[in-house]
Amino acid sequence: MAAAVGAVSGATTTAAQAAPTASHRAQPPFSYAACLDAAKQHGESRSCAKWHCDLLVTKGRVRPPKR
Repeated sequence: MAAAVGAVSGATTTAAQAAPTASHRAQPPFSYAACLDAAKQHGESRSCAKWHCDLLVTKGRVRPPKR
């Protein structure tokens, strides 16, 4: 019984440590230019790449472009 309790408490601390912090998610990791470059490498047209990157901006995965 003591081993089962230790296993449960160990799993709880591991899950808490794996959770992302607020500061980690404060700024999206990729620039808009990097998104366009990646889309180009995948063979997307310029208009499709722009649409795709704009979608990722709305989801918060790409920083908005500097216009």
